[in-house]
Amino acid sequence: MRPIVLMLILVLNSGSAFAEDPCAELEKQYSVIGVALCAEVNFDKSDNALNEIYKKVVALLKEERRDLKPLITAERAWIAERDARCSERAKEEDLIDRTGDGVIIDCKTKWTNARIATLKDYLDGWSNASEPR
Repeated sequence: MRPIVLMLILVLNSGSAFAEDPCAELEKQYSVIGVALCAEVNFDKSDNALNEIYKKVVALLKEERRDLKPLITAERAWIAERDARCSERAKEEDLIDRTGDGVIIDCKTKWTNARIATLKDYLDGWSNASEPR
């Protein structure tokens, strides 16, 4: 497990002050660790949402007896592109030293949210196309 995740678990279990929104308190005490922890929390939320929508797309494709290989290939390529672009952005802007992994994680969150929107559009388009007219 990554050290930042372990630290977040410790912070979240340390009291009820963080029960509702751990980032609200951490942002008040601005620090590199706080920024990174909040970025990790936000990324985990987005990643979980992406996993849920991905499962829905897979279920739809299975229901329609469609080949899953193109989706799997596209998803793997998208993950590789997201990770590479976010790492490159941080290097270009020389941000890693000042913020740790927070910038990379924040970038991944933005890309993940965009992917969620794309998959939702796909599902919406599919359901609209299959509705009786």
